[in-house]
Amino acid sequence: MFEGNFKGTYIRPGNSWDLSKCKQKSGETLREYARHFSKQRTELPHIPDHDVILAFVSGTTSRDLVRELGQNRPQTIDELMDIVANYAAGEEAIGAFFSYEGRKGKPSANDDEGPSRGPKKNKKKKKTRPFQWEDLDDDLVATM
Repeated sequence: MFEGNFKGTYIRPGNSWDLSKCKQKSGETLREYARHFSKQRTELPHIPDHDVILAFVSGTTSRDLVRELGQNRPQTIDELMDIVANYAAGEEAIGAFFSYEGRKGKPSANDDEGPSRGPKKNKKKKKTRPFQWEDLDDDLVATM
């Protein structure tokens, strides 16, 4: 009787297969994925570092990060998370810098991402002056 009740309520510890099911969702930032991957990792004890690293790499959608991890092969989970944190910070800095340029977060017609806006109309191009560091807000410089 006891054994039947125990088996019914016992939660088996997870394994590396459970961790490999953790995938980066569409629209999820790298930092968000790393956070929920780490949370799941803490719930699955005794998984070797190389299995955790493999599960993270196979679950991310960031090709550039996979390239970075291929060049700087982490040996431990701590090394992996350090590389991921630095890479995510770089992505965020690039996003802040390129979304700043006077647009206040609006995508420009020259952005490679986003839906097509149809054929471009003939508009006169504005003359732009060269980039000046002094033009940046203090907030943007602080993020860099």
